[in-house]
Amino acid sequence: MTYFAGVTRGPNTPLPTFVSPMASLAGSLLLLCSPGAVEAATPDEAPSQQTVPEPGEAAGSADEAVDQCDVGNLADPAWVDRMRLRLSQAACASSAWFDGFFGTERRYEDYRATYGSVSLGTLWDERDGFDPRLRFRIRLQLPQADERLNAFIGRVDREEFVTGREEEFDALPSRFGQEDEDELLLGLGWSSPDRRGSWFDSDVGVKIALPLDPYVRGSWKLVHDFSKSTLLRLRESAFWRNTEGFGVTSRADLDYVLEPGLLSRWTAVATYSEESLGVDWYTTLTLFQSIDEIRAFAYQVSYSGETDREVPIKDWGVQLIYRQRISREWLFVELRSSVTWPKDEPQEPREPNWGVGIAIEMLFGDRLRARQLERLQEIEETR
Repeated sequence: MTYFAGVTRGPNTPLPTFVSPMASLAGSLLLLCSPGAVEAATPDEAPSQQTVPEPGEAAGSADEAVDQCDVGNLADPAWVDRMRLRLSQAACASSAWFDGFFGTERRYEDYRATYGSVSLGTLWDERDGFDPRLRFRIRLQLPQADERLNAFIGRVDREEFVTGREEEFDALPSRFGQEDEDELLLGLGWSSPDRRGSWFDSDVGVKIALPLDPYVRGSWKLVHDFSKSTLLRLRESAFWRNTEGFGVTSRADLDYVLEPGLLSRWTAVATYSEESLGVDWYTTLTLFQSIDEIRAFAYQVSYSGETDREVPIKDWGVQLIYRQRISREWLFVELRSSVTWPKDEPQEPREPNWGVGIAIEMLFGDRLRARQLERLQEIEETR
């Protein structure tokens, strides 16, 4: 049962060969904001035709990579379909480029399993005004490396991503009034081959901007089903970030199926770091309601605070989220409304703060193929 529509969560290469595939991908993402530019483009002008050199190889080999990453007809009459195909093709070519650091073999069947999402939206509330956001994330396939390795590139909330406080639906910031800006991150992760019961993950990465801000994170995860209707997920993460120092995050999610199409979730998160004022915490109670295969609601109550602040409870409130598939099975609209009661200073009155939000999210690549490859790897490892 779907409870929320579309949510499931050589080293000597010169610099120009690094910039090219990422620039191609970034160009495709920027075109998403300009339908007119897409309508005016011809198939020969598609970003996917840009050069994507591979480590240690001549630039001419890039054409082969782009051709092998062909994922559909770029002459499709609808601009939104062409945009998705270009994003999928650019993501596949980026996987081929990145995987070139680990060998000379090209496994395009695996590269086509690269997948990701891009969203464009804005929040508005009475206190902070408009907060526009462009977000994307891509999970790159690295078949020539250790099967447990993966690469990640995305424009996300760095604070939530590094500390392990992200929510499952993140087309927009998970809570109103967040001050952190989204940033572009590039990372390399390692996952335990057996992801049943409990397992360990780790990753390293860096903010792609100056000054560079590297991070390292390790997480232990536990999933336990008490019954067919009750599921507990625990995660303990330790992290280091250059600008924040060391820290730890504890997270618990308890899911309970009330009836088909109705799921309740209690979440509790606590982070302590060298930068936080004591323990930075939040807790939410969410009711997910699946109307049908394309529409869903989420009703949420939340509290957040820091134990050593003058005002220990920073914010509390309620939020309504509506998500619907539109036009295509991979295109979604998300609408939000909320009322919160924030307070930063002891003398500040706690008054209602109304807010609304809207976002469009596109899924691209082949997530199903990626899941099939993961399943085949699990089978091979158990033999």
